[in-house]
Amino acid sequence: VQLSLGTEAEIINLALSENKKADDVAATIPDSEPRYSVFNFKHNHEGDSLSSVVFVYSCPGYSCSIKQRMLYSTCKAPLVDLIEDDLGIELAKKLEIGEGSDFTNDWLYDQLHPAKTVFKAKFPMVE
Repeated sequence: VQLSLGTEAEIINLALSENKKADDVAATIPDSEPRYSVFNFKHNHEGDSLSSVVFVYSCPGYSCSIKQRMLYSTCKAPLVDLIEDDLGIELAKKLEIGEGSDFTNDWLYDQLHPAKTVFKAKFPMVE
């Protein structure tokens, strides 16, 4: 699901509702105006089949108006609250991107399951 804001009436509009794979969503995110996307990411992790709902706020920086940037950033938190509290949809992650091309299967996977960093002491620990 992709949502847009009507800047004149200041209402949330359904911009797109389609079943797509993560790598296909990038083509639906405009380069010239912000969007909110709610995506059910079906993937495998450590042998388990998972389904994670993610919220992605995309804002293409300076190619959209200041009014759009301010309105979208102001409405983001109340919209997330509505999705989680009123609709009862658990969002696994709330993310932001600058360009639609950033929205890929690999990027989503890395956001949900970041690589674990193992810390190795360079010097032996002395007690």
